[in-house]
Amino acid sequence: MKSAYFVYNNLSGRGLNDKKIKLIQKYLSKTYEHVYFEISNDVSSLRNILLQASKNHHDFIFTGGDGTFNLVINEAMKLKDRPVLGYLPSGTTNDIAKNFKLSHRLKKSLKIINAQEKIKFDLCLANEDKYFLYVAALGAFADIAYVTKRKNKKRLGSIAYYRKAFVEAFKPRKIEVEVKTKNETFKVKVPFVLVLNGRSVAGFRIGSNDEVYDNKFHVYLTRPGLFNGLLHYLFFKIRTYKIYTDEIEIKVFGQNDFWCFDGEKYSNTSIKIRAIPKALEIYAHPKIIKKHCKTRI
Repeated sequence: MKSAYFVYNNLSGRGLNDKKIKLIQKYLSKTYEHVYFEISNDVSSLRNILLQASKNHHDFIFTGGDGTFNLVINEAMKLKDRPVLGYLPSGTTNDIAKNFKLSHRLKKSLKIINAQEKIKFDLCLANEDKYFLYVAALGAFADIAYVTKRKNKKRLGSIAYYRKAFVEAFKPRKIEVEVKTKNETFKVKVPFVLVLNGRSVAGFRIGSNDEVYDNKFHVYLTRPGLFNGLLHYLFFKIRTYKIYTDEIEIKVFGQNDFWCFDGEKYSNTSIKIRAIPKALEIYAHPKIIKKHCKTRI
């Protein structure tokens, strides 16, 4: 039997109590000879634990929200030997978990780790220095994930985000961007931009074909409209442009907005994004394995 590190960020989402910790110990002991439990609330400690997992060829199991997942992938990509990830979602919306069909119900996600079926997934790399898994957003609504107070997220869950979105919907926005693909360059004014490599944003499914296993990503340039074009995604499915590609450059004019990567604040500069196919491995639901793997890993 192999071993694993279990890492818990107690600042993320609604957290884990002693009862859940004992449940995790019980389930993981069925699969692993040794499980080393660690608490990590900063980048330095997380980096050290990942390094130990890499050196010892142990799995790296962790819990937290989308922001924690983003931190893990950015640190893991710095390693030569990258450990297999096991993820127990405990954040507010858990958009990342939906890509692997992982449940916020602890027992269900633990059973998936115990099944030991894994899959390689894609990442996106921006400006050669920052990875994200499922979304990069700019413009209206983009800052909601990182400006919403942590205490409100713990108390209200996703409702805390929706309250912020309601306020943003009544503040008309329009940003001018220049988009450069392999085949064309054009300018457009839009309320917000989404670079989507996953299934959903803020709990809502945006596109029917957005996956983290296809070596590409979608770029949505939102058509202006009522509530900053938000209704186009919720009901009408109308966008100004939809681009399917493995690399893109987006220049922003006359704005100081910050990008949002997987719910985390990023630079306000223009960005170049490229897909990184099959960057990391994770334990996922058997239905995901069956759908995206011709042969199981």
